[in-house]
Amino acid sequence: MTGRLALNSAVFERLHDFWVDRHPLVRFGIILLVIGGLAAGLAKPALGFYRSWQSDRKTDAAAQALAASRHAEARDLALRALRAGGDEQRLIPILLRASSALNDTRQVDMALALILADDIAADDRLLAWDVLCDHAPGWPLMMIWGELSRQGVGTEAMALELVDRLLRDELLVEAAQVLAPLPPSDDDEREARLLELLLAKDTPEAHREFMSKLLGLLLDRPESRERWLDAFDRLPFGAMNEREAESMIYTLRAGGPLAGVDHLRDGRCRMRFEPDKADEHFATALRMAAGVDPAARAAWCLRVGRPQAAAEQLPVDPPLAGQLELQWRILEALGDREAQLKFLAQAPEHAAYDWQGALCRVQAARLEGDDKELRNARQDVLRQALESAAHEAPVDLARRAEELGLRATAAEAWLQAVGHRRGPVPLSRRLKWVIEFFAAEKREDELLATLAAYRAIEAGNPVITAQHDYLACLQGRLEPTELIANVEPILAQRPDELPLQAIVALGHLLLEQPDKAVAVTDEPTKDWFAVIPLYRAIRALALEQSGHPDEAAVLFEDLPWSELMPSERRVLEALRSSSQ
Repeated sequence: MTGRLALNSAVFERLHDFWVDRHPLVRFGIILLVIGGLAAGLAKPALGFYRSWQSDRKTDAAAQALAASRHAEARDLALRALRAGGDEQRLIPILLRASSALNDTRQVDMALALILADDIAADDRLLAWDVLCDHAPGWPLMMIWGELSRQGVGTEAMALELVDRLLRDELLVEAAQVLAPLPPSDDDEREARLLELLLAKDTPEAHREFMSKLLGLLLDRPESRERWLDAFDRLPFGAMNEREAESMIYTLRAGGPLAGVDHLRDGRCRMRFEPDKADEHFATALRMAAGVDPAARAAWCLRVGRPQAAAEQLPVDPPLAGQLELQWRILEALGDREAQLKFLAQAPEHAAYDWQGALCRVQAARLEGDDKELRNARQDVLRQALESAAHEAPVDLARRAEELGLRATAAEAWLQAVGHRRGPVPLSRRLKWVIEFFAAEKREDELLATLAAYRAIEAGNPVITAQHDYLACLQGRLEPTELIANVEPILAQRPDELPLQAIVALGHLLLEQPDKAVAVTDEPTKDWFAVIPLYRAIRALALEQSGHPDEAAVLFEDLPWSELMPSERRVLEALRSSSQ
């Protein structure tokens, strides 16, 4: 103990002597260094504590603003807190809810950031899923659903949201696949989606299943009677047979005297059950439903094939805000061209959006057969949809143009929606007709733009990959080596698909490898005159360049070159010229 004290004393004396022997300025510098070091050591945790405190304050303020429905304030506070390094687990749900309420176009990115997180609350995950189902492209939506299912966190409510989206996109096979594993329950939601799916299928078999299901639900779950009958109202008039109509008559009256719109439903069933008395039943139902909303009566008249009566219930002149689509359906059914043109001239001032008014110009130009005005009107409506403050306007325009049979307008609107990621873009399978339309019209720029947009959205889609890379190679935007590298693995998985064989064979021809092109397309039993001219031309070129001119000449005979797209014809004719 004494030795330790002596050692400490000696060390202290040495330090004292060192300090006393230093120049005052040196001592002052040492003091500053010590104080600076201590300050630096304490300042970092103090600054971190201050920032954390500030972030927590902003997070709490954002949560309070959200609770008070001050969504813009909540969004801004949450963004500032995130930039300051705040708690993402708390802030992203706040940001998503606020952005969703404001219809902020960034909500999809936020939902994607949130949906697959491990520690997300169930209600926050459901909110993120709702946002994705409403606004995200179809391909990533299906990929995410597969991942959620594998993780065991995909709930029945989420599955039903996905079914709604697939039904809107008219992807009935996919909707049925998602719906099938869901077990029957006392909840009406699954049964309601099944009825919607059967209505969308619109086949005799689906109609029989729909009526069987509907009659069972009306008996077993009478508390949801109006929900089931709302679905019945959308069943085509001719879809019921006499036996089903009779069963519906008894079921409708089982709950007591008819009232309101039930008179229309009963009349519709009686018109099917006793077609020889259809006029009598029609008049009776319409008279008994005199107190029903005129638009509902008009829609019912249209459904049972009485457009003139529909026009009497809901006049088509003048156009009425909120009823333009129904009024137009009445006019279409009546077939009065002059009345249609008059309606289209007046309707734009009653439309909810500028693009809806511009679409009336497209319809009028088509009716009048004015091609120049049709092109101008089409460009105008596309511009207005793209400039619209409503993010989903291009998708809404595309769907409405499809309904009206305006295929060129619909195709260009879908290209606009896909290319600019405006709205809930469906799977490319749903828009197969758009790709075929641009190909048939030989509009290569639009075709390539559509394929390029979908190649970015559906990165793992082999069909889109092959189609895009083929056209890009024809136009000189992709090297043949890249074409082969990208499509050969797809062909390996689908060796019997002639389109893939032709694409790979063309790549080999462009690389001056005709023997490989022949090998790829070598199918002894193939009738080359039964396939499209493009595949026949590629096979003929492969044979010609590999030393089989006689066989090639047979395939080249009477080949309809005009059916090929310009880039196909240009490339294939150049290849043929080089081999002669």
